Amino acid sequence: MKVHELSEAENGATREVAVGDRVVLALGESRTSGFSWSLADCDQTVCRLVSDTFEPPADSKGGGKAGGSGRHRWTFEVVGAGKAVLSLSYRRSWKADGDAADTFKATMVATAA
Repeated sequence: MKVHELSEAENGATREVAVGDRVVLALGESRTSGFSWSLADCDQTVCRLVSDTFEPPADSKGGGKAGGSGRHRWTFEVVGAGKAVLSLSYRRSWKADGDAADTFKATMVATAA
C-alpha cells in the first residue's frame, strides 16, 4: 500500500494510484472566519472516504490559536479501478455553492494492484 499526499500545490493535478493505496488530502482552513472546505464530489466506487478531520492551529504551548488557519485532512482508500475527481469548495456555510472563495480538484486514475 502506498500513501499519496496531496495539498494546495496539487490543485488541478492528475495522480496515478493503485487499488489498495491511500490518498491523503490536506488543505488550509480558517474556521474562525466562517470558511470551511466541503467535499463536493468523489466517485465512491474508486475512492472511499475513510476519515475527515480538522487539525486546529497550534501556538508555542501546543494549544489552539484564535483566528489562525488549521489543516482540514481527508483520507481516501482506493477501492476500485477507474477515474475519480476529488472536488472541494471553500466557502462560508451560509453562502450558495456558486459563491465559493476557492475550489480544489484533483483527478485520481486508479489501476488494479
